[in-house]
Amino acid sequence: PLTTLLNYGPIGKDGSVNVRIHYDHRVMDGANVARALERFEKILNGTVANEVVLLGQSVAAPARRRNAT
Repeated sequence: PLTTLLNYGPIGKDGSVNVRIHYDHRVMDGANVARALERFEKILNGTVANEVVLLGQSVAAPARRRNAT
């Protein structure tokens, strides 16, 4: 049986995304699930967001042609 399922929708133009977690309340306590989602949100808005910003800043310069010798 499947006790937990995490899924997400498309990323919006503003960078938002809907994240859903489905869980079997007979197996898991809802408070633990809420804490997991809260931590996931902090990671996405912290570490992952910072990495995306850095990637945007490190765009490679176009290659220059070298003359054949």
